[in-house]
Amino acid sequence: MQHFLSLLHLPFHLLYHYAHTPNQLQEVKMLTPEQAGEIANVSRITILRWLKRHDIGTQLDNGRWEIDPAKLAYVIAVRSAFKGRQVK
Repeated sequence: MQHFLSLLHLPFHLLYHYAHTPNQLQEVKMLTPEQAGEIANVSRITILRWLKRHDIGTQLDNGRWEIDPAKLAYVIAVRSAFKGRQVK
């Protein structure tokens, strides 16, 4: 998790590229809803809502969710850019 947090200072396009470059795909660790909530500073329920609304992860066969850190970073960035603005 520390490795992912150190990437948050990168512009989104670089973070997305890092997370989705084939030779580095093995290095990206998917997050649990609890970990994602801690990173985004929101509740687990909000993360579950984002999973459905923003498609930031996938549900495994055992019913658990895993969140893509690059997609989570994108949602955090967009939400912070529009914070205080009403989106129609």
